[in-house]
Amino acid sequence: MRGNPRSQSGQIFRRLNRIGESRHEAKTAAKAAGVIGSHRMAQSVGIFSYATMTRYRAVATEFIAWCRDAHGISDAAKISAEHVQEWLQIKIAAGVRYKTYLTYAAALGKASAGLRAIYGEGYDWASAINQTREQARIFLDRRVKSRGYTKPAAVVERLEGVYQIAASLQLYGGARVREVSRLTERHLLGGGKILLTNTKGGRRRMMMVPPEVYDRVAEVIEQQGEFRFDYRRYLESLKTSCAEVGEKYQGTHGLRWNFAQINVRSAQELEMGYFNALELTSNRMGHSRELVTEHYLR
Repeated sequence: MRGNPRSQSGQIFRRLNRIGESRHEAKTAAKAAGVIGSHRMAQSVGIFSYATMTRYRAVATEFIAWCRDAHGISDAAKISAEHVQEWLQIKIAAGVRYKTYLTYAAALGKASAGLRAIYGEGYDWASAINQTREQARIFLDRRVKSRGYTKPAAVVERLEGVYQIAASLQLYGGARVREVSRLTERHLLGGGKILLTNTKGGRRRMMMVPPEVYDRVAEVIEQQGEFRFDYRRYLESLKTSCAEVGEKYQGTHGLRWNFAQINVRSAQELEMGYFNALELTSNRMGHSRELVTEHYLR
């Protein structure tokens, strides 16, 4: 591969450019082709966000330049997994934030997929990246201000009427507040399944909630024609409930943080591996990347 580091990173990531296309359709096609697991899925699909493309290309450019300066490698096609591991370990030793490390790791993972798309097999850097991941968890600063509640069930129980139902949908179903604000009969699929259509990015998804929560939503819809509530009053009720149970008010989104933490933990208790539990939770929350969901687990 010829050119300076920036040019070479451009050639690599050009093969992964899916900006403007549907991530959901790409993942559906990959699953139909037999792709299983979050890592393999990430490697099989491209990049759908301009911001992500820009960020990952910058990381790859820096890494390729380092390989040139530190090891005399001017061709990105000659970079090995050992170089990947060494560079990530240097970043860990430098004390970057854990979130920054995750960006580096994700970018290099995508870069390896781009190289494979150009040259074929032989560019799987996953094992090298994974070998540094545990070091990063131990040595890097993982402090993130959590927005979850310490006693979420107590907060929800203090609420009344439609506000308690809305909070339950967020806590036990992982929904964003706007996703459950205009539910109608067509959204009720039975068996605790609710179809969410007013989603971020427009990608519909199915939410599972406990039977008692589902029944309460269905009852309101039967009586009023739709499940609706006043957003401002919902916030006020939630804030009052937090004060009554001694919780710091974290807004409605704090309940989604709790959902993520509870769901990943429950899946692991059923002997599901961490990354599969993370992928499952990410899908249920409507996240396009597992990295976003992992942020909720701090």
